[in-house]
Amino acid sequence: SILMKKKVLVVGSGPAAYGSLMYLQKNKDLEITLIDNSYLNNVKKNKNSCVFESKFIDGTRVSENFKVFEENNFENKSNIKSSKAFGGFSNVWGGTFSSLDPASLKAFNDINIDIEKYLLIIKKFIPKKTYLSKNTEDLIIKPSQNTIRLYEKINSSLFPETNAEYSSIAITNEIKESAINKEKCDSCGQPKWTCDLNSIWSSVNPIKKLIENNQIKYLSNTRLVSFKEENSKVICDLEQKENQIKIEFDKVFLGAGVLNSSIIMINSGVTHKVKIKISEMINYPVLLMYKNVKKLDSFADLFINHRKGDNSYFLQFYFFSKTLSKFAEDNFSFSKILRFIPNWIMQYTGGIFVYFDSKISNNVEVFKNDENRIEVENILNQNSLELQKGLKEITTLLRKLKIFTLPNLKTNYFFGKSYHFGSQFPHAEKPSKNESDILGRLNGIKNVHIIDSSVLPVVNVGSITPTIIANSYRITMESIN
Repeated sequence: SILMKKKVLVVGSGPAAYGSLMYLQKNKDLEITLIDNSYLNNVKKNKNSCVFESKFIDGTRVSENFKVFEENNFENKSNIKSSKAFGGFSNVWGGTFSSLDPASLKAFNDINIDIEKYLLIIKKFIPKKTYLSKNTEDLIIKPSQNTIRLYEKINSSLFPETNAEYSSIAITNEIKESAINKEKCDSCGQPKWTCDLNSIWSSVNPIKKLIENNQIKYLSNTRLVSFKEENSKVICDLEQKENQIKIEFDKVFLGAGVLNSSIIMINSGVTHKVKIKISEMINYPVLLMYKNVKKLDSFADLFINHRKGDNSYFLQFYFFSKTLSKFAEDNFSFSKILRFIPNWIMQYTGGIFVYFDSKISNNVEVFKNDENRIEVENILNQNSLELQKGLKEITTLLRKLKIFTLPNLKTNYFFGKSYHFGSQFPHAEKPSKNESDILGRLNGIKNVHIIDSSVLPVVNVGSITPTIIANSYRITMESIN
């Protein structure tokens, strides 16, 4: 007799789903279905798009040219938009690798999860760099001498609570031709290849390959509304445009994103109220007391972790960029003149993204109101004093490094746009209410595993993408075995 294949559902197409699929596709005894609230066919090369403009200026993870965001169809008090992009934010930013911050590593170790083991596994799937230009003028791989000096100074005994590492972003082979072309982008002044959505590795192309090779079944424009477990099966209520359908699966791996994962759990009656933790972010344009040359194989020159007592901060430095003139021009018209300043002066400018850990950031609550509608409430200013102290701490650190901030050009980003969030269902060895076990299962659920940043033990302030993929791969492997 022919054994029936086990039916597995993966929800989402971003880094979490990719991590799960990387393990599932090895198992020939599984029938894998992927659903995503977008259209794969919308993924195409758009030569008019500019990553710098969409990420840094609009504060989004994906190009607005794709019209990939939609307002949520529930009561909304926190400016959140849902992504309709195949691949999620990772299609302009995924693939950034830096070491796991100490707080996150400790949180995984405390619950006996060897996350570093899985970070090593997933690095085989994600190229650190796949292309080096033969002409060093076209693609500057090595950091400038001033960046090297800054790196060495930060890592010296002068700054015992601070450590730096060079940024490293996975680059696809698709940029080979355009990297040699020195044509500049009209929007940001960088070489055009650096602005291309396809320059940076993402989950889009590898997942697309699995679909094209018929290794997985793909249902586009489909969302998981709710589920219930019966007789060791998961009965899923799916929505396709206006149609509601029910499909039964043996296992579900939920990588729908923090907001959507919360809503699915609320709709399914697994929980009633969710508090999402965030790593708040601001951007500071800066003046440097030395000249710099920006690395073109990355959006940043250095990643810096800084600790002060129990709090941690993550700084992402980028130097020598015409994008500085774009950061605040909507709010501060005088900054428009920066675009006319020659490059030799602009080489003394740059910017720093500052991420605050979740202990001193604000939170977001998701719940059903009296009218049975999902409501999202941004809990603002609960830690405003701590955030101000954090900014003062960072400003002092930068001053010691001969980097001076421009406070009037500071940019705050809003929840759901440009900072990390999750950990509303954190892993625990002995889970209490709204905590997941180490396989991402919540409140007694057996066969639905949350695999996105919802279940990270803490929202790390550093590079979050590799950790999500590694944890997703781990959950999938251990739960299937």
